[in-house]
Amino acid sequence: MNIRALIFVFLLLTTTTTTICSSQTLVDYADNLKDCMSKEDISLLNEAAQTFETELKNKYKGKNLGQSYKSFLQDIKMMNIPPSFFLSKDSKEILARIKKSKTFDEIWVPLSSVESYDDIEIITIDEPQTKSDDEFEPYSTNPEGKYLNCLIKQNKNNIINEYLEAIKAVPGLSPGLVAGMLEENLTDKDLENSLTRLIIAINLYYEMVLMFDEK
Repeated sequence: MNIRALIFVFLLLTTTTTTICSSQTLVDYADNLKDCMSKEDISLLNEAAQTFETELKNKYKGKNLGQSYKSFLQDIKMMNIPPSFFLSKDSKEILARIKKSKTFDEIWVPLSSVESYDDIEIITIDEPQTKSDDEFEPYSTNPEGKYLNCLIKQNKNNIINEYLEAIKAVPGLSPGLVAGMLEENLTDKDLENSLTRLIIAINLYYEMVLMFDEK
């Protein structure tokens, strides 16, 4: 094999290896929370965010990731998204693992345990009920959990900060209301931020996965 052929093979292998590594790279959005959450928390949050982005890519084909986040917010705002999107095998599987870990209680809390519960109006996407109202226990972001308070500490975006402070003061805000506020105020650049993407994944997508999975 001559030198030119060797160079060609080397470049081909290098390009292929780089492509494979790139496609296998996991998101590391939750790494920003490593100062106040455990390694297990970080690992589960990153895996959950990765799974969510895979669902986005499958649903919003032909759009880049930032556009997919925007479209997701628009669909939640308009309640124009089927419950099946929140009940994929992979999404339910990662949520089940979070439920079995200590991470779950750091993120979510039963809404009935929140002091302001009686003042909260719960708005959901219409879908067939499998449990009675007495059996169904909605969850909300835990206002005292490490997850929310760590986000507040690490976040630098004013729009996101207003949202985080709002759900700390009044847990259980309608996902449509939250998505609308974020969609209307976040810029394309904001949607590239790792913490912003993590918040959309956990606070909107997985909170709704939890809601539909509980019904």
